[in-house]
Amino acid sequence: MKIVSGFRVKLFFFKLNLKLVFFLIQKYGFGKQFKVKKAEIERFKEQFTIDKRFYKYLKHNNRVYFNCNIPGIPFTDFFERISNLASENQENHLSRLAIVQIGFTKKCPLNCEHCYEGKILNQPEAITLEEHKQIVAKLQQIGVPMIQFGGGEPLNRFNDLIEVLQLANTSSDFWIYSSGYGLTIEKAKQLKKAGLTGVSVSLDHYLESEHNAFRRNDKSFKLALEAIKNAQEAGLLSAMTICVTQSFCTLENLAAYHQLAFELEVPFVQLMEPRATGNYEGKDVKLNTEQFQILEHFYKNRNSDKKFKNFPIIQYTGYQQRNKSCGGAGNRYIYIDTDGYTMACPFCQNRKSHFLNGTLLTDINSLKEEGCELLN
Repeated sequence: MKIVSGFRVKLFFFKLNLKLVFFLIQKYGFGKQFKVKKAEIERFKEQFTIDKRFYKYLKHNNRVYFNCNIPGIPFTDFFERISNLASENQENHLSRLAIVQIGFTKKCPLNCEHCYEGKILNQPEAITLEEHKQIVAKLQQIGVPMIQFGGGEPLNRFNDLIEVLQLANTSSDFWIYSSGYGLTIEKAKQLKKAGLTGVSVSLDHYLESEHNAFRRNDKSFKLALEAIKNAQEAGLLSAMTICVTQSFCTLENLAAYHQLAFELEVPFVQLMEPRATGNYEGKDVKLNTEQFQILEHFYKNRNSDKKFKNFPIIQYTGYQQRNKSCGGAGNRYIYIDTDGYTMACPFCQNRKSHFLNGTLLTDINSLKEEGCELLN
């Protein structure tokens, strides 16, 4: 795995744009439709950039990754699917889905301070193995390039996870969001062989004692670090995801966390904001304006400053939400909860119908009309 920056990033996009232009000319000719599609794709790309630029990417197994929420480039039917994802046709929502996260299980050995599924943890499973297979098959039929498994702890249904991955085709990237609890080297290798792309491990502090207190388990930090090591040894991509709480949100803490990720050779760091759902319901956990500014400055500086060109790539969706648009709320992302119902995201508790009942387009239109709770 290698972080690439500077001129090579510009060269990559120069070559990619030439191929894109050739694809669009072949499909639409060099007329009005070509210009419309080219402009749509440029606007789509800008949603993931800083000042309309990507500054770094990860090169792994002959694919390019810009963050842990964008599938590796190239992927199956790349230009056709990018054109669909970028489409602004309001009747084309299904082919615009870029990421779907699935609540794979209600089971978890932890009960973390911030868990958005805290109220339903360890209740009986509502989605069967066969239904999970059907969900993934439907997502791939639509053309979703990034599918993520969360929970609960998805490793709690390890055998089911393996079966679902083995049945799926290679047209999508698959990630799991995990505490790292139980990710042995043997399991990591099995997941890689079955088709998993990467593992995002929740690590909520750079200090062992603070992370363990947050996760309410005195072994959690050690297990998370072992999971990262095992994922890397198995050839999986790795990421560290942190819920940036009010007490954590300082430049000093963020820098120390980024340094730890660098030392662990983790290529991606994802910054998440606390939301008043699940175990945080009814609590004053929202960051203030100054803290939002700290996160945005850190995100932009650490990704663009040459001093950190070899450091992990930082993903902060809150920046895109506030400065561009929310990718959730049925726009280009949906969440399928642990009962199988379609939602805008894990934090906007606006459940629609069951994903497998055939009303997905109606549900997505409804989610788009309601919009993101964070921005309303």
